[in-house]
Amino acid sequence: MPNPNSPSVRGPERRKTAPRRDTASSLERLLDGALKVFAERGYHAANIHEICTRSSVGIGTFYAHFDDKKELIRRLMTERAVALLGAITSDDLLDPPSLSRRVKTYLDDPMAVGFWAAWREATLADEDLRRIDARLRIDLVKKMATSIRGARLKAHTDRRSVLDPMEAAWVTFAATRILASHDRRGAPSLDAAARIIRHLALGSAED
Repeated sequence: MPNPNSPSVRGPERRKTAPRRDTASSLERLLDGALKVFAERGYHAANIHEICTRSSVGIGTFYAHFDDKKELIRRLMTERAVALLGAITSDDLLDPPSLSRRVKTYLDDPMAVGFWAAWREATLADEDLRRIDARLRIDLVKKMATSIRGARLKAHTDRRSVLDPMEAAWVTFAATRILASHDRRGAPSLDAAARIIRHLALGSAED
């Protein structure tokens, strides 16, 4: 007979009945710990027990917040990774040093790169996560296109002479995502990547 206290049979029912002491603090610890575990071990190798240990919370606390590992990585993706990737502003595009710093924040951070690799692993294995990923991708591209339009207005760039903002945003997103989640051997340096992004956005890497 299954043990009613086993994590394997608690799931959503546990979430409905568990007391929520220190909810905000325990959730932040869970997100912090899970980000580290996913970044270091990948999605499939990460397990809930290790995440709880790294987060200094109990298994019951995990199930008070999440049904499973998939829900946890989805929360991390929407609340943390997306915010970082969508951080390039029109002012960044107009300031080469600032843009380089922004790109390096995203692509030189082992935690960010490791998490994106884990997310890619998760989406390849799960149709629900692939649908979420597709929606997030569209939102991020739209946000990047808005930054590009803003930068062009401030720079008084002739928009007829450069890529459509959505096209430039799609190429930028694709390039940065590949650099974040794939082996970068043979890829351009991050300073070069920033110059390419600027060129896509404004039509010139030198202006």
